[in-house]
Amino acid sequence: VSGLMASTESGETTRLMELRPVNLQGSPVGALLSKLRSRLASNLPQLRKPFLPQLQPSFSGPSAPLQMEPDRQPVLGMTSIRAAPYPTMPPPQDFGAPCAAGVGNPLPVMPNYNTSGFRVQLKILTYNLFWWNLMDVRHSMGGAPFKLIEQHGKPRKFDLMAFQECEDPDRVVREAGLASEYIIFGGLPTKTTAICIAFWNKTWSLLEQGIAFVTEDSKQQYFGRRAAQWIRLRHRDLKQTVFFMNHHGPLPINSGGKCGGVTTAQRLLTLIQEHAQPGDGVILAGDFNANERSPTIGLLSKRLHRAFWGSALGGIDNIFTNMGDQALIDSQNLGNGGSDHDALSVVLEMDGKPPPKEVGLKDNLMRFFKWLMPWM
Repeated sequence: VSGLMASTESGETTRLMELRPVNLQGSPVGALLSKLRSRLASNLPQLRKPFLPQLQPSFSGPSAPLQMEPDRQPVLGMTSIRAAPYPTMPPPQDFGAPCAAGVGNPLPVMPNYNTSGFRVQLKILTYNLFWWNLMDVRHSMGGAPFKLIEQHGKPRKFDLMAFQECEDPDRVVREAGLASEYIIFGGLPTKTTAICIAFWNKTWSLLEQGIAFVTEDSKQQYFGRRAAQWIRLRHRDLKQTVFFMNHHGPLPINSGGKCGGVTTAQRLLTLIQEHAQPGDGVILAGDFNANERSPTIGLLSKRLHRAFWGSALGGIDNIFTNMGDQALIDSQNLGNGGSDHDALSVVLEMDGKPPPKEVGLKDNLMRFFKWLMPWM
């Protein structure tokens, strides 16, 4: 006998019973079935919505695996190749235009961020996890990339994180010890669109999220289509808004893929122009498969400040912002954690008025109580 929980119209919780007759023997079976029929008769009219998926009317339970079964085939909009049951992105936007469309047009204009609000600092991480090799072949090297994320997320938490080659967002936040504090969105169910984007839920609230196909690899080194995903957030206390985009660029390196670097840069900037709002602090991060010698990075740098870049392949991991060079408070190369890319971290500051004292007081009180009662 196992229990299922269901809620009633009155908001109370009712326990139902599922019988497995193969485990029942002897005369008590009849009495138990009679009691079950009586209990079901009294509770079924009140049932509203079960917490678990509906079962087939059989004592043996459901005949098919539940939707969150890890071996289930992924569908469009699931958060990763393994379809972990995390929040999902909407269906992808697709430019669907010929490569030449937009070439020669003026570059999209980026929004100016709000300097009349309160000053906000953001700690940002971008990291290509080299999934096929580091996870599938070397079995994460004893959790090396997750330990790197956890280690550098202290004492100050990352506000925003962008991962490329990220096939299981659930595993990333779980093994880094962040599952209870972060909301993470995965990409689309292919190797080249397996990108993940996460934010610290305690400090930021979600306004919008999305994903789009931007380009695809060229035939000289073809693996698939390439995407960009974004989230738009509001600071819970200070109300400043941020637009954060994650991108994994096309191959070969510096080619810009099938449509070239000009089109790739145009489309990334167009997505920002279409989905960011006036006043947003804009951050674009990722593994662009392009360094400063490429048209992609050159054109992006005409509209956004290139705040920091790594050392892999001449600097193909990048962080851009609309906040200007004065916004960069700190930048660190955190090492590779077994990947073929380094994890990059920056702290950016949105200029503005000093935060109200009550916000600082609240944070100090929380730190005191966490010291006093570390199990909180």
